[in-house]
Amino acid sequence: PGQVFATCHELGMPVDFLVNNAGFGGDEMFSDTPWPALASEIQVMITAATELSHLMIPDMKARGWGRIINVSSIAALMPPTTGLVYTGVKSYLLHFSQSLDLELKAYGIRVCAVCPGFTKTEFHEEMDKVDALNTTLPSAAWQDSDQVALEGYDAAMAGKPVVVTGMINRIMT
Repeated sequence: PGQVFATCHELGMPVDFLVNNAGFGGDEMFSDTPWPALASEIQVMITAATELSHLMIPDMKARGWGRIINVSSIAALMPPTTGLVYTGVKSYLLHFSQSLDLELKAYGIRVCAVCPGFTKTEFHEEMDKVDALNTTLPSAAWQDSDQVALEGYDAAMAGKPVVVTGMINRIMT
């Protein structure tokens, strides 16, 4: 995060719109996962998103405008399941976004937690889960990444602190 921030400043590129969308998940149980893997997941999805937001906010405040999107998940709104760190991280991003939005809207900065469900990206491919999910989920449950991005952008621009993307996901949650 510090390098991203420094590079933006060195290049004279003010950041008015920050999207925290880095992430990954594992398929092992928490107690069976080595600590370095868990620490990496927390670093990427909580610490980096929080630090980038913290670094970018002062300049947004000075300009009186900004938008921050934190990509959460419908997992943050569903009953707990295995994958404790992933679900916990996504819950953190949801609540962090809502709290930050309350704090910053008086400065012209809006923060939105985008909560997609199953989305066609490399995320599930990296976990080698695409075939298994395609056999258990109807095709209508999958969203296109462009549609998720557009719904998230529209919600952030409208000042909504949370958006669940896709009709099926809204019904499920």
